[in-house]
Amino acid sequence: AERTETILNGTDCFAEYSDFSFSMGTITCGGIKKAEEFFKAYEKAREELLQDLKSEEKREDTLKSIKTRWIQNNMSGTRNNALTLVLVAEGCIKNKAEQYLLDYIDVQNAEAEDFVQLMETYFTVHGEYRIKSKNN
Repeated sequence: AERTETILNGTDCFAEYSDFSFSMGTITCGGIKKAEEFFKAYEKAREELLQDLKSEEKREDTLKSIKTRWIQNNMSGTRNNALTLVLVAEGCIKNKAEQYLLDYIDVQNAEAEDFVQLMETYFTVHGEYRIKSKNN
């Protein structure tokens, strides 16, 4: 699974996207003492991103940032032939060796409205979440 690191309202977090080997994405945050703190931070970050994608003033910069991060996290495997072969092999498992290129084209052609739709569909405020902590 691909991994991206960020700060969620002052808390170190990372996300791992679902892929062919693990069909569930995860968000992991350190230093949060209660689940409600996580949900408040998640809801705030989600709402801010949606507002930025819908804002005329911030839309283009936000879109550029999303695409740049996606490229950094997903296309770094094309830095050399051996790493590119790993991406092709992962695609072959899905019967589509060129999948990483198709994904790149999809992301590059996406508009802010596409990301808004994805956010509103898959990153709901009250979705199906499982909380794991040191205490359970």
